Amino acid sequence: MNLTNSEYNFSYYENLFSSKSPQRELDINELIEVVKYGYIKEDIDLLRVSDNKEKYNKIKKSKIPLVTLSGIFTERNSKGLQDHSGLIQIDIDHVENYDETFKKLTSDEFTYVAFRSPGGKGIKAIVKINPSESTHLEQYYALEQYYLNNYNIEIDPSCKDVARCMLLSYDPDIYCNPFSEVFDECFMPVQEETKKEQAQTIHLNLVETDKEHIIEQIVKQSEKNNIDITVGYEAWIRVGYALSSTLGDAGRDYYHRLSRCNPDYQEAKCDRQYKHLNDRNNGSISLGTLVYYAKLNNIEVHFPKHVKPNGEEVIITTSEGKEAHADSKGLFELLKEKRIQLARKENIAAFRVFSNATLNEMCERLPETREEFLELNGVGLKKVEQYAMHFLPIISRFKGVEGSVKLKADKVSQQQKSSTYKLNEKEEELFDKLKQLRLRLSRERGMKPYWIFGNSTLTDIVQFKPRDKNQLLEFKGLGPTKVDWFGGEIINEINQIFSEV
Repeated sequence: MNLTNSEYNFSYYENLFSSKSPQRELDINELIEVVKYGYIKEDIDLLRVSDNKEKYNKIKKSKIPLVTLSGIFTERNSKGLQDHSGLIQIDIDHVENYDETFKKLTSDEFTYVAFRSPGGKGIKAIVKINPSESTHLEQYYALEQYYLNNYNIEIDPSCKDVARCMLLSYDPDIYCNPFSEVFDECFMPVQEETKKEQAQTIHLNLVETDKEHIIEQIVKQSEKNNIDITVGYEAWIRVGYALSSTLGDAGRDYYHRLSRCNPDYQEAKCDRQYKHLNDRNNGSISLGTLVYYAKLNNIEVHFPKHVKPNGEEVIITTSEGKEAHADSKGLFELLKEKRIQLARKENIAAFRVFSNATLNEMCERLPETREEFLELNGVGLKKVEQYAMHFLPIISRFKGVEGSVKLKADKVSQQQKSSTYKLNEKEEELFDKLKQLRLRLSRERGMKPYWIFGNSTLTDIVQFKPRDKNQLLEFKGLGPTKVDWFGGEIINEINQIFSEV
């Protein structure tokens, strides 16, 4: 097996008894080496043949090393996370048909690494995700839905913990696809029970839209009515990130005031948590999240302008309290809102309706008809029948607000308005040559052809005809490893068919 790159690093611990603080850092190459070449084979063999539960647990806790796969930690809990690795582990326990399940996983485009669990009856998989603590939980839930919907596989819910430990193992047949895709979908299941259905809804009518004013009014209502909008660790974290994104360190006092409504409030712990969140915040969670959690707990925020039944106002408020203005970002929020509504109605993850990439393409191409809708990536006839009637009116209304049915005239958007790039004779020849190259490389490495590069990348290469490796690096799906591997062959094929300009 060719080892992958070592850009993914995480903390290493000798065993579960010594897992309070890490001994050192490990990279993905070292993890694969330990598992494949049997560095702990003797202990794993003892574990797998043990029929005594007490003996099994003793070996497991004292002999088997582990890593916190999702990052570098100073201590093995979420507070100790220093740097997210961009990886998440997937545990599948008590697999009935191991070979069949393993084959499914290793055929999946998102499986980076997969191997037999230490006990021998399960599978551990590794998936690349966005390297962010703030979206780790949502990415876990999206993966949970992904495996259930695509393979009828239930994954261990403990994997949602960013500090979850991965016990190392022995498997000479460990699988690795260095070019696996990054899973970037997010999903947060709505837990209706968290909403106080019996409580009277508090209508908070704002007189201004200053962000700190909005926060102050929500906090005042929370304190006045003793409403804990931070109930549950997930809510506490997300509310903290929302305050940090909006006010920075100035949000600390509001975090304390909201947290005091929780019976388990501890001032020092709350202060440490806010510092931790503020230091590591990437801005992906905004004020809208605070408004959303207030709404879940019966504090309904009404902005100075909102949609009325008679249609007098034109500003639309999304489910997380974000105002959708007449620009491309506003349209994306409106489409996301509709996607969430449909997903909840069908009880599926939102990305099963449409991915973020498809929503972005809707914003760029602004389809007007079912035929144009069908041309979008990720949209087939079935989805046209299911969803076009819901999304096309939103796009149509948006274009009316914009006062134009055309995209802004720039070079990139004009290219995107064409459903497909039309190849000339020489480009068709290059397309075929590069497909043959891709097939040969995939066979040499025992990989799926799309792991080498996808059709969209292939089309872009043919269209723009890069003339050196630096230009190749600009293409999505081609990183330094791939360019070093076969970039020269791509350039040679281009130069053989097209003369230098």
